[in-house]
Amino acid sequence: MLCGSVPWALIPVAAECAITAGKCVARPRKPGDGGPVCAADEVAVIQEANPYVPKLNLPRPPSPLQRGLLLVDQKLFERLAATRQQTFIIRDANPGALRWVGRPGYRAKPLDVKGKSLTRAELPPGSVGKYEGLASARGLSAAERKLLTDREFSIGSPEEFEVIRDPDGNALYSDIDLHGVYNRDGTSGWSAELQAELDCDLFDRGVVHGPHDVWPDRNNLAKAGPNYGPQIGNGKTITAILPDGQIVRATTLAEMKQLYQAIGVDFSRIYPGF
Repeated sequence: MLCGSVPWALIPVAAECAITAGKCVARPRKPGDGGPVCAADEVAVIQEANPYVPKLNLPRPPSPLQRGLLLVDQKLFERLAATRQQTFIIRDANPGALRWVGRPGYRAKPLDVKGKSLTRAELPPGSVGKYEGLASARGLSAAERKLLTDREFSIGSPEEFEVIRDPDGNALYSDIDLHGVYNRDGTSGWSAELQAELDCDLFDRGVVHGPHDVWPDRNNLAKAGPNYGPQIGNGKTITAILPDGQIVRATTLAEMKQLYQAIGVDFSRIYPGF
Protein backbone atom coordinates (compact mmCIF):
# COMPACT_ATOMS: atom_id res chain seq x y z
CA MET A 1 0.00 0.00 0.00
CA LEU A 2 3.02 2.28 -0.01
CA CYS A 3 3.30 4.69 -2.93
CA GLY A 4 6.38 6.70 -3.73
CA SER A 5 9.57 6.58 -1.75
CA VAL A 6 8.40 7.08 1.84
CA PRO A 7 11.14 5.86 4.21
CA TRP A 8 10.18 2.59 5.84
CA ALA A 9 11.62 3.84 9.12
CA LEU A 10 8.51 6.03 9.40
CA ILE A 11 6.09 3.16 8.89
CA PRO A 12 5.39 0.45 11.49
CA VAL A 13 5.58 -3.22 10.69
CA ALA A 14 2.02 -4.31 9.93
CA ALA A 15 0.01 -6.65 7.78
CA GLU A 16 -1.29 -5.88 4.32
CA CYS A 17 -4.63 -7.33 3.48
CA ALA A 18 -7.21 -7.66 0.77
CA ILE A 19 -10.97 -8.01 0.84
CA THR A 20 -12.09 -11.46 -0.27
CA ALA A 21 -15.73 -12.48 0.00
CA GLY A 22 -16.34 -9.61 2.40
CA LYS A 23 -13.47 -10.56 4.71
CA CYS A 24 -9.96 -9.24 5.21
CA VAL A 25 -7.30 -11.75 4.28
CA ALA A 26 -3.91 -10.82 5.71
CA ARG A 27 -0.68 -11.32 3.85
CA PRO A 28 2.84 -10.38 5.01
CA ARG A 29 4.19 -7.02 3.93
CA LYS A 30 7.78 -6.63 2.85
CA PRO A 31 9.66 -3.32 2.78
CA GLY A 32 9.56 -1.96 -0.74
CA ASP A 33 6.47 -3.94 -1.73
CA GLY A 34 4.24 -1.27 -3.18
CA GLY A 35 1.08 -3.33 -3.36
CA PRO A 36 -2.16 -2.50 -5.16
CA VAL A 37 -2.49 1.01 -3.79
CA CYS A 38 0.61 2.16 -5.67
CA ALA A 39 -1.24 3.47 -8.68
CA ALA A 40 0.02 7.03 -8.24
CA ASP A 41 -0.02 7.77 -11.98
CA GLU A 42 -3.60 6.58 -12.34
CA VAL A 43 -4.67 8.59 -9.28
CA ALA A 44 -3.08 11.73 -10.74
CA VAL A 45 -4.96 11.27 -14.02
CA ILE A 46 -8.28 10.91 -12.17
CA GLN A 47 -7.56 13.99 -10.05
CA GLU A 48 -6.72 16.17 -13.06
CA ALA A 49 -9.80 15.02 -14.95
CA ASN A 50 -12.18 15.89 -12.10
CA PRO A 51 -11.31 19.35 -10.78
CA TYR A 52 -13.36 21.18 -8.19
CA VAL A 53 -14.39 24.70 -9.20
CA PRO A 54 -13.78 27.03 -7.54
CA LYS A 55 -10.62 26.10 -5.68
CA LEU A 56 -10.91 26.22 -1.92
CA ASN A 57 -9.40 29.28 -0.27
CA LEU A 58 -8.12 27.36 2.73
CA PRO A 59 -4.55 26.65 3.84
CA ARG A 60 -2.74 23.39 3.23
CA PRO A 61 -2.25 21.28 6.35
CA PRO A 62 1.10 20.42 7.90
CA SER A 63 2.73 17.03 7.29
CA PRO A 64 0.52 13.99 7.97
CA LEU A 65 2.93 12.96 10.72
CA GLN A 66 2.24 16.27 12.48
CA ARG A 67 -1.48 15.51 12.23
CA GLY A 68 -1.23 12.03 13.75
CA LEU A 69 -1.61 10.22 10.43
CA LEU A 70 0.86 7.76 8.94
CA LEU A 71 2.21 8.71 5.53
CA VAL A 72 0.97 5.44 4.04
CA ASP A 73 -2.53 6.10 5.38
CA GLN A 74 -2.46 9.60 3.90
CA LYS A 75 -1.69 8.05 0.50
CA LEU A 76 -4.55 5.60 0.95
CA PHE A 77 -7.05 8.39 1.63
CA GLU A 78 -5.78 10.29 -1.41
CA ARG A 79 -6.30 7.21 -3.58
CA LEU A 80 -9.77 6.54 -2.18
CA ALA A 81 -10.80 10.18 -2.64
CA ALA A 82 -9.80 10.05 -6.31
CA THR A 83 -11.08 6.59 -7.22
CA ARG A 84 -14.33 6.83 -5.26
CA GLN A 85 -14.83 10.54 -6.09
CA GLN A 86 -15.41 11.33 -2.43
CA THR A 87 -14.15 13.94 0.01
CA PHE A 88 -12.64 12.57 3.22
CA ILE A 89 -12.67 14.91 6.20
CA ILE A 90 -10.31 13.65 8.89
CA ARG A 91 -9.99 14.91 12.44
CA ASP A 92 -6.37 15.79 13.14
CA ALA A 93 -4.99 13.73 16.01
CA ASN A 94 -2.20 13.57 18.56
CA PRO A 95 1.00 12.85 16.59
CA GLY A 96 2.44 11.11 19.64
CA ALA A 97 0.10 8.18 19.03
CA LEU A 98 2.05 7.17 15.93
CA ARG A 99 4.95 5.80 17.95
CA TRP A 100 2.73 2.99 19.22
CA VAL A 101 1.12 1.86 15.96
CA GLY A 102 1.95 -1.75 15.16
CA ARG A 103 3.86 -2.39 18.40
CA PRO A 104 3.02 -5.39 20.62
CA GLY A 105 1.25 -4.36 23.82
CA TYR A 106 -0.56 -1.42 22.24
CA ARG A 107 -3.81 -1.10 20.29
CA ALA A 108 -6.16 1.53 18.94
CA LYS A 109 -8.62 2.96 21.44
CA PRO A 110 -12.13 1.45 21.16
CA LEU A 111 -15.09 3.73 20.57
CA ASP A 112 -16.49 3.38 24.10
CA VAL A 113 -13.28 4.39 25.89
CA LYS A 114 -13.50 8.11 26.61
CA GLY A 115 -9.99 8.79 27.90
CA LYS A 116 -8.08 11.45 25.95
CA SER A 117 -4.54 10.77 24.79
CA LEU A 118 -1.68 12.38 26.67
CA THR A 119 0.02 15.27 24.90
CA ARG A 120 3.64 16.32 24.98
CA ALA A 121 2.69 19.57 26.71
CA GLU A 122 1.26 17.84 29.78
CA LEU A 123 4.16 15.42 30.33
CA PRO A 124 7.57 16.05 31.89
CA PRO A 125 10.41 15.71 29.34
CA GLY A 126 11.58 12.35 30.68
CA SER A 127 8.13 10.79 30.25
CA VAL A 128 7.28 11.91 26.71
CA GLY A 129 8.78 8.87 25.01
CA LYS A 130 6.99 6.51 27.37
CA TYR A 131 3.50 7.98 27.59
CA GLU A 132 2.81 10.56 24.87
CA GLY A 133 -0.16 9.57 22.73
CA LEU A 134 -1.59 6.99 25.13
CA ALA A 135 -5.15 7.21 26.44
CA SER A 136 -5.40 8.34 30.05
CA ALA A 137 -8.17 8.40 32.64
CA ARG A 138 -7.19 11.91 33.65
CA GLY A 139 -10.27 14.09 33.73
CA LEU A 140 -12.72 11.19 33.75
CA SER A 141 -15.49 11.20 36.33
CA ALA A 142 -15.83 8.51 38.98
CA ALA A 143 -18.73 7.02 37.02
CA GLU A 144 -16.70 6.92 33.80
CA ARG A 145 -13.82 5.27 35.61
CA LYS A 146 -16.17 2.67 37.06
CA LEU A 147 -17.48 1.87 33.59
CA LEU A 148 -13.92 1.04 32.57
CA THR A 149 -13.01 -1.05 35.59
CA ASP A 150 -16.35 -2.90 35.46
CA ARG A 151 -15.28 -4.08 32.00
CA GLU A 152 -11.88 -5.16 33.36
CA PHE A 153 -9.95 -2.22 31.94
CA SER A 154 -7.24 -0.99 34.30
CA ILE A 155 -6.14 2.53 35.16
CA GLY A 156 -2.50 3.24 35.91
CA SER A 157 -1.20 5.09 38.94
CA PRO A 158 -0.70 8.87 38.93
CA GLU A 159 3.01 8.17 38.39
CA GLU A 160 1.96 6.31 35.20
CA PHE A 161 -0.26 9.27 34.26
CA GLU A 162 -3.34 7.06 34.69
CA VAL A 163 -2.79 5.26 31.38
CA ILE A 164 -5.73 3.02 30.47
CA ARG A 165 -5.11 -0.63 29.56
CA ASP A 166 -7.56 -3.14 28.15
CA PRO A 167 -8.31 -6.51 29.80
CA ASP A 168 -5.35 -8.03 27.93
CA GLY A 169 -2.96 -5.40 29.26
CA ASN A 170 -2.66 -3.39 26.04
CA ALA A 171 -2.22 0.36 26.39
CA LEU A 172 -4.49 2.35 24.08
CA TYR A 173 -3.75 5.09 21.54
CA SER A 174 -5.92 7.24 19.28
CA ASP A 175 -7.70 5.65 16.35
CA ILE A 176 -8.34 7.51 13.09
CA ASP A 177 -11.45 9.66 13.45
CA LEU A 178 -13.37 10.76 10.39
CA HIS A 179 -15.48 13.90 10.63
CA GLY A 180 -17.29 13.19 7.37
CA VAL A 181 -17.20 11.42 4.01
CA TYR A 182 -19.10 13.01 1.12
CA ASN A 183 -19.96 12.23 -2.47
CA ARG A 184 -19.72 14.79 -5.27
CA ASP A 185 -23.40 15.70 -4.86
CA GLY A 186 -22.97 16.51 -1.16
CA THR A 187 -24.62 13.35 0.14
CA SER A 188 -22.95 11.16 2.74
CA GLY A 189 -20.48 8.70 1.27
CA TRP A 190 -20.21 6.52 4.35
CA SER A 191 -21.15 2.86 3.94
CA ALA A 192 -20.43 -0.57 5.36
CA GLU A 193 -18.46 -1.33 2.21
CA LEU A 194 -16.20 1.68 2.77
CA GLN A 195 -15.78 0.71 6.42
CA ALA A 196 -14.63 -2.74 5.31
CA GLU A 197 -12.14 -1.28 2.85
CA LEU A 198 -10.69 1.04 5.48
CA ASP A 199 -10.51 -1.75 8.04
CA CYS A 200 -8.59 -3.81 5.54
CA ASP A 201 -6.22 -1.25 4.05
CA LEU A 202 -5.36 1.12 6.89
CA PHE A 203 -2.33 0.23 9.01
CA ASP A 204 -3.29 -1.25 12.37
CA ARG A 205 -5.72 1.38 13.63
CA GLY A 206 -8.40 1.34 10.98
CA VAL A 207 -11.52 3.40 11.56
CA VAL A 208 -13.41 1.85 14.46
CA HIS A 209 -16.62 3.85 13.97
CA GLY A 210 -18.43 5.96 11.42
CA PRO A 211 -17.83 9.68 10.81
CA HIS A 212 -18.85 12.22 13.42
CA ASP A 213 -21.30 13.80 10.95
CA VAL A 214 -23.47 10.65 10.84
CA TRP A 215 -23.37 9.92 14.60
CA PRO A 216 -26.99 10.20 15.81
CA ASP A 217 -25.98 11.78 19.15
CA ARG A 218 -23.62 14.42 17.74
CA ASN A 219 -26.07 17.23 18.60
CA ASN A 220 -27.18 15.80 21.94
CA LEU A 221 -25.10 17.59 24.58
CA ALA A 222 -26.15 15.23 27.38
CA LYS A 223 -24.95 12.16 25.46
CA ALA A 224 -22.11 13.62 23.39
CA GLY A 225 -20.43 15.61 26.15
CA PRO A 226 -17.12 17.02 24.84
CA ASN A 227 -17.92 15.53 21.40
CA TYR A 228 -21.02 17.72 21.05
CA GLY A 229 -21.45 19.47 17.73
CA PRO A 230 -18.77 20.05 15.10
CA GLN A 231 -15.31 19.16 16.37
CA ILE A 232 -13.48 22.34 15.41
CA GLY A 233 -11.78 25.20 17.24
CA ASN A 234 -10.07 25.36 20.63
CA GLY A 235 -7.18 23.34 19.26
CA LYS A 236 -9.33 20.92 17.25
CA THR A 237 -8.64 20.94 13.50
CA ILE A 238 -9.68 18.93 10.46
CA THR A 239 -8.04 18.04 7.15
CA ALA A 240 -10.05 17.48 3.97
CA ILE A 241 -8.81 15.34 1.07
CA LEU A 242 -10.77 16.09 -2.10
CA PRO A 243 -11.20 13.94 -5.25
CA ASP A 244 -9.17 16.35 -7.39
CA GLY A 245 -6.12 16.18 -5.13
CA GLN A 246 -6.75 19.31 -3.10
CA ILE A 247 -5.82 18.87 0.54
CA VAL A 248 -6.88 21.68 2.88
CA ARG A 249 -7.16 22.36 6.57
CA ALA A 250 -9.82 24.08 8.66
CA THR A 251 -9.08 25.40 12.14
CA THR A 252 -12.20 27.48 12.85
CA LEU A 253 -15.94 27.02 12.55
CA ALA A 254 -16.04 29.65 9.78
CA GLU A 255 -13.43 27.74 7.76
CA MET A 256 -15.28 24.48 8.32
CA LYS A 257 -18.52 26.03 7.03
CA GLN A 258 -16.64 27.34 4.00
CA LEU A 259 -15.34 23.84 3.29
CA TYR A 260 -18.75 22.22 3.57
CA GLN A 261 -20.37 24.84 1.36
CA ALA A 262 -17.67 24.34 -1.29
CA ILE A 263 -18.30 20.58 -1.46
CA GLY A 264 -22.07 20.99 -1.56
CA VAL A 265 -22.90 19.91 1.99
CA ASP A 266 -25.69 21.64 3.95
CA PHE A 267 -23.84 22.35 7.19
CA SER A 268 -26.93 23.76 8.93
CA ARG A 269 -28.78 20.49 8.35
CA ILE A 270 -26.03 18.45 9.98
CA TYR A 271 -25.38 20.94 12.79
CA PRO A 272 -28.46 23.13 13.27
CA GLY A 273 -27.81 26.16 15.40
CA PHE A 274 -24.05 26.28 14.88
